[in-house]
Amino acid sequence: MIVLVSTQLFGQEVEGYVYDADGRVSGIRIENLSHDRIEVSNSNGYFRIEAKIGDTIQFTSIAYELYELIVNQKQLERKTVVELKISSLDEVKVTGYKSSKTDVQNLDKNLTTQIRKDAKKHPELYQPSNGNIGNILRLIFSAFKSDKPPEKATSYLGFEDFEALFLKDININERFLVEELHIAEDKQELFFDFLASKQLDASFLKSENRLDLIDKLYTFAEDYKEFILSSDPRN
Repeated sequence: MIVLVSTQLFGQEVEGYVYDADGRVSGIRIENLSHDRIEVSNSNGYFRIEAKIGDTIQFTSIAYELYELIVNQKQLERKTVVELKISSLDEVKVTGYKSSKTDVQNLDKNLTTQIRKDAKKHPELYQPSNGNIGNILRLIFSAFKSDKPPEKATSYLGFEDFEALFLKDININERFLVEELHIAEDKQELFFDFLASKQLDASFLKSENRLDLIDKLYTFAEDYKEFILSSDPRN
């Protein structure tokens, strides 16, 4: 009974993706206040944290408004999409011997610069760690590891992009999948894989391209159903 109760209490997890208005967000601090557990969203905005029904989970970052989630049964059964809003504060005051004002959008970059300078002076304080602090530092450094602007590369929509889209979008949702595209619930993950193979440009997720995306989805749904039929050995 003790093992069963422990499994019920700590064997459950909430997982999903963190978004803002421009797409998935990495490096967001995710804390289960009820059980003192902390995680960080990865480079794809994905997160996973131990939780149970009724737990309070906070999503925090200096550039975004606080987001608080009270866990319910639905969030334990399927992926959750968390949408963060840019902090409404126009500026942040940093006080010391002198007062200065720092734009919120540049605060994370300024902090990173200070950490990098301090790491050169005191490298012994920045040894690799398996803990959450080490993960946070690695995420911060990786975001600014090069002073040269990266070359612009074509970005394609992958499985996770389509999975998150149908989870968070008001119109392109699970009902749309079943009733409009006629994709059964047990075939949806395979359909996401099929969509990913089509290498749709990531720009299709922009609001101005929404009608084009819907048109593509209808076309690919028909292609997918033909693909399934042709793959069935009974045909």
